Amino acid sequence: TSTDTSTETSAYTDTISTEVFTYGSSDYPCVRIPALLSIESEGVLLAFAECRKFHGDGCVFGATNQTNSSVTASNSTTSAPFGVQRNICLRRSFDGGKTWMSRQDNITGTWCADPSPVYNEALKTIFLQCDDTTHFPAPNFTIWQVASRDFGATWSSPMNVSTSLKTLGSYHLGTSNAGLVKKHKPNLGRMLFIGYDGSISKVWYSDDNGTSYRYSPSSLTHCGEPQIIEDGGGKVWVICRNNKHFECHCRLLSWSDDGGETFVQPQPMPSLPDPACQGAAVYDDALDLVCVSGPNSATERVDMTLFCSHDPSSPFQNITRAGSSLGAAYSALTRLSSQPHNATLGWLWETGAKGCTGASCQIRYSTVTPPQIPQ
Repeated sequence: TSTDTSTETSAYTDTISTEVFTYGSSDYPCVRIPALLSIESEGVLLAFAECRKFHGDGCVFGATNQTNSSVTASNSTTSAPFGVQRNICLRRSFDGGKTWMSRQDNITGTWCADPSPVYNEALKTIFLQCDDTTHFPAPNFTIWQVASRDFGATWSSPMNVSTSLKTLGSYHLGTSNAGLVKKHKPNLGRMLFIGYDGSISKVWYSDDNGTSYRYSPSSLTHCGEPQIIEDGGGKVWVICRNNKHFECHCRLLSWSDDGGETFVQPQPMPSLPDPACQGAAVYDDALDLVCVSGPNSATERVDMTLFCSHDPSSPFQNITRAGSSLGAAYSALTRLSSQPHNATLGWLWETGAKGCTGASCQIRYSTVTPPQIPQ
């Protein structure tokens, strides 16, 4: 079991880097797939992840094979095969990420993966969507949605989002992304989520506060593990993992000018390297920047780096590194403050750990303030 629970100063990020999740616990040997949400009005940060009853997939310790398939989840009354055994877990912080409350396990009450949270400020409600893993990796996924009206302390029973979509097919949620509530016209207040099937992504949205959903007709090809954000002018952007290196070893970009109704086909972004790994995205309205985090390599999961640009269709600049030499994999970003003078971002990211092989053995939290970039 890892004993690295210290808070350490980072040479690259603003202040501190704290360990939020780590490998080696008896109930969940590996914790992966971070997602991050900030609710400024309540002073709370929520760090979500996938708590796994097995190890492997970037987090290997002890035996080198992926075992533990006979273990059952602590909040489940039935056993499940290897790969299914994943629950959504959560830790909350009320001091800006310096310390974190105890882990809340299985907040959806069912086997689930790929947490995708969003905060609807008008409703004072957190919505979380995730993939039902009991059919994983069968071609038909169920997407569950739960809600919290007490800022993550308790959660509702799961609602089956797939029933309103009807033609769900095999699309499931983009790994460790946040949903989106549009803050600008067109379609002010619309809730959007995005998912993928291999290398094809789809957006679904709700105009009735999460009661029902429908698809955008656009299918985004070559686009895996997509991230969806909105800029200050109401334009919706999608940043894609480029699994099959379509035209480059770099990320892909799509966008919508009609509030998420339709999207253009993804285009290469040569300034954003991609070793076939998820990357996070956020819009920082204090500086009018779109920022993306991910490994700073076209071939390896190493060197977690933040890249920013005023215009996502223009080149991104390498802004700062997270400062770990133990590898880098998935990540999540969130804006911490709505104040125009405060551009600080929260950054949740996977890295390696002593005694564990892989770039996804622990999840750390950092803060980072992008510098001013000339327009």
